[in-house]
Amino acid sequence: MIVTIKGVWRCAVTQHNNYVKDAIKAELAKIVRPAQRHEYDVIQFVQNNLAPILDPGETDYASVITDFDTVFPETRPDRVRAMQLLKAVFNYKKFRDEKIGWGAYQLCLRSSSRTCPYCHLVHTTTSMPKNGKGGFRPQLDHFYARATYPFLGLSLGNLVPCCAECNGPMMKLDVNCFSVPHLHPQADDESLQFRLEAKKPHERDLPDFQAFRMPMESYCISVGITGNTAKAQASLETFQLAERYEPQLWRAYQVARIARRSRGWVKSVFAAVGLLPTPTENLGFDPGGEEYRRVTTGKMCRDVYLQAGK
Repeated sequence: MIVTIKGVWRCAVTQHNNYVKDAIKAELAKIVRPAQRHEYDVIQFVQNNLAPILDPGETDYASVITDFDTVFPETRPDRVRAMQLLKAVFNYKKFRDEKIGWGAYQLCLRSSSRTCPYCHLVHTTTSMPKNGKGGFRPQLDHFYARATYPFLGLSLGNLVPCCAECNGPMMKLDVNCFSVPHLHPQADDESLQFRLEAKKPHERDLPDFQAFRMPMESYCISVGITGNTAKAQASLETFQLAERYEPQLWRAYQVARIARRSRGWVKSVFAAVGLLPTPTENLGFDPGGEEYRRVTTGKMCRDVYLQAGK
């Protein structure tokens, strides 16, 4: 995770939870009485855990997962049948494919995020299908995999709007973030920081290197950890962030050069006649604000700009 998206679904809570409650009620009503043991236990499990499942501020779900494993331990013969029933109750496939009523498209339209929080390299905007066009939206990653935790299939705190690459088979897919904690975009603070470093350690202390006057090939992008060490390290590795940001060296180098020039002779020559671009004009956002989260590679650019501007 590069950027946090806390409160990403705040404009969708009421509509989404009404949809989920109606879906649960309709599916459980299909159970023929008397219920089989696993059906009865599923009904009780849903009733006991409905509050955290629907809570938009909940992102941990440890109590829900623990309760499920208590009621349906690995050794219970009908555990698979219970999981199949829960998958039907929290029917993400139906929600995902819905394009007329409330579904994934309507939810994504209300997202306050505009970039993939895992990599911050891809825009995640939404366009509804119309005039025969299919439309588009970001993928919705289940932070805790739906295959393992089907009862979290529709929980807002478990749905992360992201890009197809981060949610794909070479990245996260079914990584178990309960047993191997990762940074959660809806809950955790940003804990990864970008810097331009020297490819050759002996050049690191050279004045020209520190002033970003060396050729671009002398630099490389590093992604350091500033907190939440275990989670940040897992996210760094799962999403292969160091490798994916290598092609962005040109942009980071450009930003560093801009940051240094804004302090030097360019300022003295052009400031008097009002031609000196502001940091916002150079970067596309105010490096002192939070808009960088809505601009792809904005976190990298902000970090490098602040590094070079010291």
